[in-house]
Amino acid sequence: MFEVDPNADKSVGVLLLFARTVSDGKNWKIVMDEENPVHIQFARCDQTECTASIGGGNPDEATMTLCSDLVSRMRSDDHLFVGYRRDGHLYRTAVSLKLFKEAYQELLTNLLPPAVNP
Repeated sequence: MFEVDPNADKSVGVLLLFARTVSDGKNWKIVMDEENPVHIQFARCDQTECTASIGGGNPDEATMTLCSDLVSRMRSDDHLFVGYRRDGHLYRTAVSLKLFKEAYQELLTNLLPPAVNP
């Protein structure tokens, strides 16, 4: 679920763009992912926020594929940019994916049985 400005352009929805941090030998720079951004329509807008979400209820195969793709991209990239339009201008917020990766790894660790030593 992604929440943005309640004055966002309702017809556009949210764009999710992914990026990696790479070294050029001296400094670090952000390189945008070459894959297309993910577009999600708003599910609801009210006085405090516009909300876009994926899934919920009993998702179909296309939704499951999208969710799987998003998790894969969130695991492999370093940053997520959440973008929306308001009054013809694009606004983006950068989100570090470090905490997501840590939480996802902890989830996998808790779900998988411990390794058995022969």
